[in-house]
Amino acid sequence: MAFRFCPQCGHPLTLRPVGDEGEQPFCADCRRFFFDNAVPCVLVAIVNERDEVLLLRQAYITDAPTLCSGYVKNGDTLEDAVRREVLEETGQQVERCRYVGSWYYAPKGLIMAGFLARVTACPFASSAEVDSLFWEDMTRAQHIIARENNLSGTLLDACVSLLAEDHS
Repeated sequence: MAFRFCPQCGHPLTLRPVGDEGEQPFCADCRRFFFDNAVPCVLVAIVNERDEVLLLRQAYITDAPTLCSGYVKNGDTLEDAVRREVLEETGQQVERCRYVGSWYYAPKGLIMAGFLARVTACPFASSAEVDSLFWEDMTRAQHIIARENNLSGTLLDACVSLLAEDHS
């Protein structure tokens, strides 16, 4: 988020040099710098005991199936955000999660931390953010998952490779 005004007092920010960061927005009244940082989010491939992946349809994002995702709230660890988002959007309880990688999503200024979450499948929860949920075979999921303007396919591909390594 690019700051032009101080989010604490509302005064206009000026550019001021700071260490190796170059010129950054600065509030002279609060004596504080505000950096243009990416917003942290989690992206989660939810995999059940049959090695099926849980796909979501969220019309407000795309017509293609996607993976679970959400913002990291203040005070959350990345793992806390994974457990919370998976439970809120799907009703599944994360038994364990594994960090896979991270990607920058420029269109929205997001840093997406990708995880593989293991669950024992249970009934789905209702969420205002999710139009439908369904378990899908990994191979088929790779062919139908959102890939355009979306990182779901990138994470799923990485998870398929990790799972193949785990089974060999």
